[in-house]
Amino acid sequence: YHKVLGIKEPTDDIGELIEQLSKKIGALRQGGEVDADKTLHYFLRSYRNGGFGRLCLDDLDEESVDAFFKNSVLNRPLSKNQDKKAKRAAQRQRSLEKARSKNLL
Repeated sequence: YHKVLGIKEPTDDIGELIEQLSKKIGALRQGGEVDADKTLHYFLRSYRNGGFGRLCLDDLDEESVDAFFKNSVLNRPLSKNQDKKAKRAAQRQRSLEKARSKNLL
């Protein structure tokens, strides 16, 4: 992360990180005081936009990952074309069932 953010070296001290990063991005208030809010927003935006690579801070077990993908696939809204196709297929099915009930097929 230090290379991405352009700071000297990795650190476990959040205060030092905020100070170095605020100077790097110019997030200083009047009098040269560190603007921690602006600096942390920058840091989080960088993280969320993938600036540090593909990272995830969530606790992921196999069951929760499977549940997420099942829900995202099953509950995903259809595109306009997919919706049209689904409606046409349903209409064809209703027409076939109606014809079968009248013994036309």
